[in-house]
Amino acid sequence: PKDASRRARASAAKKTPMQTPSDMAYCWTPDGKIAFYRLIDHWIKYEPDPFPGGGGVYDDYKKDDEAFIVVKDPVTKEEKVLFKLPYKGAAGPAQYMDWSDVRNEILLSCGQLEVMKTDGSNFKVVISKEGGFCFNGTWSPDGKQILYAFLPRRPQYMDDEDIARMKAKGIMPGLYVVNSDGSSDKFFIDGENGSWSPDGKQIVYQEIRKHMIYIINTDGTGKRLLVEGGQNPRWSPDGK
Repeated sequence: PKDASRRARASAAKKTPMQTPSDMAYCWTPDGKIAFYRLIDHWIKYEPDPFPGGGGVYDDYKKDDEAFIVVKDPVTKEEKVLFKLPYKGAAGPAQYMDWSDVRNEILLSCGQLEVMKTDGSNFKVVISKEGGFCFNGTWSPDGKQILYAFLPRRPQYMDDEDIARMKAKGIMPGLYVVNSDGSSDKFFIDGENGSWSPDGKQIVYQEIRKHMIYIINTDGTGKRLLVEGGQNPRWSPDGK
């Protein structure tokens, strides 16, 4: 049998433990450094390849993967590991990170929303929901609320059929606002990639699966089209 033959070749092969770092989910720190999520992927390389012509097959052992929050000075390039995370998250590695200088906390979006102090303490899951995944979480300027997108799958892989299936189950995809403690989770608008204005009075966002950028007041009024043909909008620090 093919599987038995593969197992025999794998057993006889030389096994080399390997590590591959992947950096993702960047954000600015209050002092102008760059914070990011670093995943150390642990895997085993088999030589010779158990699959002839397979190009160096390896086996993952994800239970040993490690994740860290790292800060880097953009001028000196000096890096500092702030802390190690207890695990990777519900839907895989973090896709987005935001830093609240008001709360001195970091927000990670990795299928669920995770919050921790900037020294890694007080780690907690703010919200995790069935029927979809939480992405692109951002702190409100006062640190009291979180804006996030609840979608059927990671945005880069999502299509219109995914959205339709989610709605058919009675689950509304789009932007939600939740309190920082996970309470009062409410649907806000049909959109994704949202960002608060510096004064906390408006939100800029992208319409789901469309390159249309809108601005709306946080009370849901005053929606207006900002630009056609854009995506991933963010406010500048001066609100302009």
